Amino acid sequence: MPLTALYFFTCNLTLSRLSLATLGGCLLLLLQSCSGIENTRTDHPNILFIAIDDLRPELGCYGVSEVHSPNIDRLAEEGTMFTRAYCQMSWCSPSRTSLMTGLYPHHTGVLDLQTHFRHTIPQIKTLPQHFKENGYTTLSFGKVYHNSKLLQDSLSWSKPAWLPDHLNPIQAYALEDNKEVARSNPYHKANATEQAVVPDIAYPDGQTTQQVLKAMRKLAKSQQPFFLAVGYYKPHLPFTAPSQYWDTYQSDYMQLSNINSLPEGAPPYLFRSWSEPGSYADVSEEEPFVDSLSTRLKWGYYACVSFIDAQVGQLLNELEKLEMRDNTIVVLWGDHGYKLGEYGRWSKHSTMELDTRVPLIVSVSGTSYSGNEISGIVESVDVYPTLSELAGLPLPQQESDGKSFAGFVDSPDSVGKDHAYSTIIHDGFQAHSLRTNRFRFTAWCPEDQPGQIASMELYDHETDPYETVNLAAKASYRSTVDQLTNSLSQKKVFDP
Repeated sequence: MPLTALYFFTCNLTLSRLSLATLGGCLLLLLQSCSGIENTRTDHPNILFIAIDDLRPELGCYGVSEVHSPNIDRLAEEGTMFTRAYCQMSWCSPSRTSLMTGLYPHHTGVLDLQTHFRHTIPQIKTLPQHFKENGYTTLSFGKVYHNSKLLQDSLSWSKPAWLPDHLNPIQAYALEDNKEVARSNPYHKANATEQAVVPDIAYPDGQTTQQVLKAMRKLAKSQQPFFLAVGYYKPHLPFTAPSQYWDTYQSDYMQLSNINSLPEGAPPYLFRSWSEPGSYADVSEEEPFVDSLSTRLKWGYYACVSFIDAQVGQLLNELEKLEMRDNTIVVLWGDHGYKLGEYGRWSKHSTMELDTRVPLIVSVSGTSYSGNEISGIVESVDVYPTLSELAGLPLPQQESDGKSFAGFVDSPDSVGKDHAYSTIIHDGFQAHSLRTNRFRFTAWCPEDQPGQIASMELYDHETDPYETVNLAAKASYRSTVDQLTNSLSQKKVFDP
């Protein structure tokens, strides 16, 4: 058995976290000593932590053959791909905060894009902070926490986080016409799409990759393990990418959704009334859009996915070139999903499957299994305890809503959670949603009456995987609604 495989096999034994970390570290050191292997980096593996904005599981490895994503597909073939991973809120800052703290949004107190978790839970140890306190060099590049410089966290990193030199990196354009419009707009927005004959480094994501490659080369000479966090801004709107990635696709072959309206029986406030593409200069019509605009937007989204896939490929190639791949755990995740015209909408901001289901891939070299597709339910809050266990670190003594899924890495038959929890707030209501193996159940509560359920949704994924018919009012599903309402109340998110 390879050395790394033996180490991670040991880490999956049924032990307390503290004894697991101790035994794993001692065993690895003993094996290195007996085999004459020089311990040049310590006994803990490196972590390459890749966050991608607005990326739903629209990738080749997730069965979407239209999407060109060979590098992420390769990562999935080398590791474990989770097909039912769910974020806790389909909005950037709350979602990322939950993952980085291992806490649900009602425990972080972060339910918008302005609140900093250090104001609501100041003593929390974040995921990278935990690694830093256990001897890791922790570095951040790009959008790892939210986009704003005001929402960064100095306690998480060994050095200040690196951000691209733009007022708003998400809205960065390469063409002068778009730059001029963006400069005059208070939100730095111009067109919703941009196809420019420029190199990758013309955009913040290409610049981020180059900074990370430089950091990798320095870290390769270090005696400390590293936690290297990389955050990519695309495929978030505007859909801007070099022409070569647009050229990967033909607009004539873009398949548009035929689901153009709200689910039958759904509450009218299911989605935000605000149109996300509608805030851009070249989008004047109301959703649902005409096919020509929808085609252009989907083409741009796919181009951005392929652009980011190329950046991921550079990172993986550099790890191999520096001979660090075998001692590096790679985790790739999306902060939330996105609607590509389904229900006639182009945005996230709901608790629906398309907005809460996310890509999640964990690759650990030397494990017995690779290329596994895991259908058990996991949540973004589970990443914190999982990476800690895989690295042989005991968890800090603090509240956590996450549960380690490290067992899946070497045992694909492991059982996932009973359900995933997600929430969203808009238009005066807060939704609390559970996704079980079969159902999605959502209770909507007025913000000024958090204990009062105003409406409910229930979708049966066995018969309705696209969530088109709300069954909550059907008498035949009454017991299911009661059971899931009780499950929500046990999470203390509301008191029915």
